[in-house]
Parts: sequence; C-alpha cells; structure tokens
Amino acid sequence: MLTDAELTALRADIEADMLPGTVVIQRATRGTNTNGYAGSVTYSAVGTVAARVDPMPNNARREGAGDKEATVFYRQLTIPYGTDITAGDRVVYAGRSYEIRAIADDHSLRAVRRVEIVVTE
Repeated sequence: MLTDAELTALRADIEADMLPGTVVIQRATRGTNTNGYAGSVTYSAVGTVAARVDPMPNNARREGAGDKEATVFYRQLTIPYGTDITAGDRVVYAGRSYEIRAIADDHSLRAVRRVEIVVTE
C-alpha cells in the first residue's frame, strides 16, 4: 500500500507526464420560464484540468429510437483524481463537447479518475 506522500507524488507524475491535453468541465443550469416550468439548459465552465481522451474498444454504437437514432462514439477521459466532475456535467475537448455517461471511481489505485464520455453525430 502506498503512503499518502507516495500517492500524492504518483498523482503529480501522472498529471505532468500522462495527461497531455486539457478539458473544460461545464456544469448545467436549468432556467425557468415565465410560467415557472423548466426552461432551457445553459452550461458554464467550472474548471479546466489536464486530461487524456482515448477511444474505447468497439466505441461506435447506434443508440436511440426511430428517427432519433444516432451513432454514438464512446471515449475514455482520464483526469486528475481530485477533479470535481458529476454525471450531469459535460466536457469540451479539442473544440468538441462530450456528454458524461459514467464516472468510474471504483478502481484500486485511485491515482486518476476515469470517465466514459460520448459525442453524437
């Protein structure tokens, strides 16, 4: 088992050497209309962190139903372990917005956070 100091050093090394890009994390805010019902959703940046985006095996899937069907491309986002990110957020990487599908916090080392993201086209 690593000591706290060793884990902190490992996380710093990973961030410096293995996360070559950056992502902007955006959080949703839902407005209300004049009748008090839910209105449009707007996203605002809540942080920018070092990141790496990798394709996942068998990453393209058809999702949806009827005329709303689309090809969805899955990616794995790797970010620093302490990053504040939630399932309702989205990320922007290389000018493209990605929706968050899952956040994997249950792995052994806990040196990074792994997030499953998708872009639809």
